[in-house]
Amino acid sequence: MTQLAVAITPSRLADVCDPATRDLIEQRFRPVWADEDLDADQLAELLTGAEAVLTSWGTPTIPEQFLGTDQVRAVGHAAGTVKRLVPESALDDGVAVFSAAGRIAWSVGEWCLAACLTMWRRLGDYDRHQRTGGWKPDQFRGDELAGARIGIVGASSTARAFLTLLAPFTPDVVVYDPF
Repeated sequence: MTQLAVAITPSRLADVCDPATRDLIEQRFRPVWADEDLDADQLAELLTGAEAVLTSWGTPTIPEQFLGTDQVRAVGHAAGTVKRLVPESALDDGVAVFSAAGRIAWSVGEWCLAACLTMWRRLGDYDRHQRTGGWKPDQFRGDELAGARIGIVGASSTARAFLTLLAPFTPDVVVYDPF
């Protein structure tokens, strides 16, 4: 059975891994679970003997010497980008690397849309007004997203998901991607 280093703290694991998935990990792998935030030395210890590693936010960069032939052959990242997590040379050595970036992008895109609508429509001001006895909130009409200029820096998968969700509002979108 494949040894899996789960380089995710228990609190973060609860955020990214439901009980059914944890059970599946237990059934399919021989997991070694992190029990605290890991520094580079603790990560190296956890990776010893592992053939695969599961990471998330806060996992330190995986040392190059643990990736490749007869070592870690697969990295699953329960978060977005792996740019700072896995050295590029690992890909050249045939290490399989995958992340949840595509799925997370839609969740974050939805949050961005909700935040825009909340701010544009001044829902916080409206809520405070109502809670203090106000009734007719004429001064809190807010603005519409339709035709509004929206600026986005970075055309990441999250930005692209957000743009797709914004499309029905027909905003004037400006994207700058220095990357």
